[in-house]
Amino acid sequence: MNIHVDTITLRAPEDRDAQGFIAICSEAETMRYYGAAGANIRTHDDAIRQIRWCQDLFANNAGRWIITEREDDSYIGDIGFHSFSAEHHKAEIGYRLMRAYWGRGIMTNCISALLAIGFNQFGYNRVEALLDVRNIGCKKVLLKNNFTHEGRLRQYERENGEFIDIDICSILKSEYRAARS
Repeated sequence: MNIHVDTITLRAPEDRDAQGFIAICSEAETMRYYGAAGANIRTHDDAIRQIRWCQDLFANNAGRWIITEREDDSYIGDIGFHSFSAEHHKAEIGYRLMRAYWGRGIMTNCISALLAIGFNQFGYNRVEALLDVRNIGCKKVLLKNNFTHEGRLRQYERENGEFIDIDICSILKSEYRAARS
């Protein structure tokens, strides 16, 4: 399913996106707060494994879409839901965008489009995001989409031998609908 948002298209990942995954993972500023797992895509085989993981999410009431510019359909980022819980009707949202595209409102619009899918098609009641407390830009984009900062998970993850704090933000279906009316 393709989703069109202004000049952007969100589409299912394909093998031809491998170079895009490698490129974004080589952008130090983009990957700064993303975590080690996402930064380990260095080879074509690594990228294909990541693409398969993204594709497999669609079978589990989640999904990861490739963000492209509509006119050339080339990879500029990715966004999606993971950690879906059928029992609790919730999922976690994650995203990244190549540095050259920051500051254009692209991710704000992509998150908005994905929330519509999560709440209206996938039946989520809650969408949450876990983010490095130092990632101010990520938090701003979430707040623009009516997420609530719920709190801080102290020393929740380890990065480069140091414990780091993680913020948790979320939006509920009722909040999403109220903001749209």
